[in-house]
Amino acid sequence: MQFQTLIENLPVGICQMMLDHSGVFIYANPEFLDILGYASMDDLSGIGMKNLHLNPAEWDQLYNELLSRRQVTGVEVQLKDQGGSSLWASINARVVESGNSEGGAWIDYTVEDITARKMAELRNTFQMENLRQASLTLTASLDLKEVLDTIAQCALDLVYGMRNCHIFLYSSENGKKLVFGTAMWGDGKRNQPFASPRPEGLTMRVAQTGQPVQVSDLSSDPLYADAHKSWTGSIIDTLSNIQLFCD
Repeated sequence: MQFQTLIENLPVGICQMMLDHSGVFIYANPEFLDILGYASMDDLSGIGMKNLHLNPAEWDQLYNELLSRRQVTGVEVQLKDQGGSSLWASINARVVESGNSEGGAWIDYTVEDITARKMAELRNTFQMENLRQASLTLTASLDLKEVLDTIAQCALDLVYGMRNCHIFLYSSENGKKLVFGTAMWGDGKRNQPFASPRPEGLTMRVAQTGQPVQVSDLSSDPLYADAHKSWTGSIIDTLSNIQLFCD
């Protein structure tokens, strides 16, 4: 009874299925049902593990490997839940032989939902490709506008939730002025600045000190107490004398 309680409360999907090509379910713990979007074992009636693989060929390969090796570990597959949505899972499975002649054999199967990790890996791959493309563009062009546009586009691609990017150029010479470089918005607009930097504002402060500052909420930060109420969102200022405005 204690072992059964342990299985029922483990944060890992566990199931048993018949040793046949369909993988008909014998048992599934609550976590397994939750991962796949099923309310109870009754919902799995007539369904085999093969039906839950997004790509049936993956199950065929996994099943054949189980028959030959009797165990597989850490296999990453794509499954589909009851609503048809796909998810990534890490699978461990083994063939269990019964100790008596009447018990036959079955498959013990565990499922760990790794969708968040896989999505992060895919985003990282996408980001690295964006950086590679940006690097190629930056090294191939000496046109300042093109370089700034590339940096802005790269920032929009890499920073999750970023809706616009503004770049200002600062020089300690020529009166310590900020000069508009470029602006890029998520909807494709270009060269339309969100606002002109204030002489005593955050932009100038960061440009002069070279220290990074992040304001997480414009509406509540004292520096923006007099700003228009429509000014919401966040601002990230970077060390490189290039400022990114993130709304």
